[in-house]
Amino acid sequence: MAFDWRWAWAGFWESLPSPVQDAIKNWFWQTLIGFACMMAYFAWAAFQEVQQWPGEIIVLIGFAFFVIGFALVNQIRWRQLQQKMRANIEQGEVPKQKLPDATPAQLAQRRISGVRLHLADLVKDGPILRDKIIEGCQIVGPAVIALLGGNTISRNELDGGRPTFTDYVWIVPEGHSLVGTVGLENCEFRRSHFLHISFIATEQQASEWRKEFHELPRRS
Repeated sequence: MAFDWRWAWAGFWESLPSPVQDAIKNWFWQTLIGFACMMAYFAWAAFQEVQQWPGEIIVLIGFAFFVIGFALVNQIRWRQLQQKMRANIEQGEVPKQKLPDATPAQLAQRRISGVRLHLADLVKDGPILRDKIIEGCQIVGPAVIALLGGNTISRNELDGGRPTFTDYVWIVPEGHSLVGTVGLENCEFRRSHFLHISFIATEQQASEWRKEFHELPRRS
């Protein structure tokens, strides 16, 4: 059983006599008030000193604080969004709202999750994408995908304005392909949202994939 310091502290505090608790509380508040007064004094002294500086320096300092604050707020919001996206992925949800665009560093990783990416950015070095794991992403075309072998397709969504699953699939005979397609080999696509992307497949492949894609309602 893991040690919980919060319960230990609560038990210790309750075991103290009331006069000791009161003394600690008084000391805490006095210390806090003293610290606040000291910080107020230093702030006042700093303000008096800054008033003697040239106006240009004050403007630069103010601008620097603004930039730092803006960057911190954006960083916090980015982390909150990423945490929310990861939580949705862990819960098995396909993302509905627009995700943040993938960075070049993220595209270079084997596992990509919780971002919006253009399929063309993944195949700049050749027409075949190999050994990628993509989860909870929005994958944007236009593109036509050919699954070459060893791929896992699980619980994805299609959205391109077409009404039925068969409108997303080009049926080809066994052993045939089409020129200009993006080939996938040993890749995994889980709980992702495909936008403006079609597939080429044999009759057997199409019947197997049908249950792994949810068709979104047609947009008006």
